[in-house]
Amino acid sequence: MNLIPENLSYEEAEEYVKTLNVKDFTNSQRFEITCQLSGMKRQKIIDDIKKEHPDFTKKQVILEVIRVCYGEGLAQKVTTWKGWKE
Repeated sequence: MNLIPENLSYEEAEEYVKTLNVKDFTNSQRFEITCQLSGMKRQKIIDDIKKEHPDFTKKQVILEVIRVCYGEGLAQKVTTWKGWKE
């Protein structure tokens, strides 16, 4: 169930949520909104990285998402994991 219209950009969705009276929503509905916004934000980050670096491989995009969302420290650790090779 989508509580945020699917045709909105992330920025529009943020503004839309601000207009909702979420205190009247159930915990489940608030969680659903949070998950939807989180997914939209993650996709926006991916799209922005791909636009800025169109030559990046899938692994490079994933690594950059980790760097943007969780910091350089975790991104560095990921590159040392067994099975992670560029």
